[in-house]
Amino acid sequence: MARALPPGAPTQAEIGAGLGLTQQAVQDRLDLAGFWALEQALAWAETPSG
Repeated sequence: MARALPPGAPTQAEIGAGLGLTQQAVQDRLDLAGFWALEQALAWAETPSG
């Protein structure tokens, strides 16, 4: 999951190439790990409060 974090996060295909996985396998693992929730939390934390 750490490899997919910004700034400068590579694409899922690039992550997969480095790990010997397909892009789909990387996406599946990120989904199973709940990466979407981490992305939402980071977006919330980085949003100016006004």
